[in-house]
Amino acid sequence: MVNSVGKFYDRANRPPRGGWHFPIHGQTLQKHSESEIFEGLKRWRKNNGTYISDLDIEREIWSYYCNREPQRCSATAPSSSSRTSGSGPVTPREVTKEMQGPPLWLFLNTLAVQWTPALHDYFLHTIDAVISILVCPLCRAEWRDVVRNTHADQISSASEACHWVNDRHNEINERLGKAYYPYSRMVREFGAPQP
Repeated sequence: MVNSVGKFYDRANRPPRGGWHFPIHGQTLQKHSESEIFEGLKRWRKNNGTYISDLDIEREIWSYYCNREPQRCSATAPSSSSRTSGSGPVTPREVTKEMQGPPLWLFLNTLAVQWTPALHDYFLHTIDAVISILVCPLCRAEWRDVVRNTHADQISSASEACHWVNDRHNEINERLGKAYYPYSRMVREFGAPQP
């Protein structure tokens, strides 16, 4: 098991008050090591038909022990990169543009497909707000230019919104040297109106 949950999973530290244990469905799992707690909770979840990832199990255990003894807890819960890099939890300033891109395009594609006249202002505010969440300064400047030069305020249908997002996606992909994202894929994956 990766040593990523914080001080509670540091073998150099004493176990938490009362030793390593974890409440599972009304019973307390008494074990001698943190890895046995982890494996016990994983087994219990599997036997009860509740799938939960290893990272979510670590977070659940981390949260339990940090609530019991907050003074022994590190400031940040386990993150997905802590399992792969071994360098500790990711802080918000370590988010990369590669991490942001796919979920952002997923959201924008979904928003465009749902476009209605009533959502027009929300759509415009959202594409403007993208600037404030991008972690890459160059990306922020590029997005600002893209939005400024494309007249998104003139969109008047879901089809136009979908084409606008698709065109911006391809414009950004071209700048990054990435593959073209065909509108037909947006139709297939998100239900965008047929051209």
